Amino acid sequence: MNVYTYFRELLRVSKVRYPVISGWVGGVSLSIPMLAAPIGTYLHFKVGARYTVLLGVFLATLGFGFAALSPNIGVLFLCYGLLGGFGIMMQVNPPFFLLDEYFPYRHPRHVLATSVIACAFPLGMQSMSNLIISLY
Repeated sequence: MNVYTYFRELLRVSKVRYPVISGWVGGVSLSIPMLAAPIGTYLHFKVGARYTVLLGVFLATLGFGFAALSPNIGVLFLCYGLLGGFGIMMQVNPPFFLLDEYFPYRHPRHVLATSVIACAFPLGMQSMSNLIISLY
């Protein structure tokens, strides 16, 4: 479920003085995967893609689960923004490295495979968000 579904109610309950502060929650959750990409690269080469993605799924599940129980914006920032962002980072980076193993640079389908991987994450987020909202 998208965090912004219940965001207005959370702002009302937590009595945030400046609603602009709440924008940091989504901003950090989207910027952490890009800023922490070197950590994901290091983990991929150190322990492998499978364990990196598994750790990312675990961290993202913890972050999003605790975010559902967050009583205020500060806890939501830590859970959804930081912990969920690190989990997403560990899930997004390894497929690009695995791509080079199966489709080397000179392979005729390298560009197509790279495009599919680059489009999969945002399209999946958009389609699942709309599907869950329509089911709700």
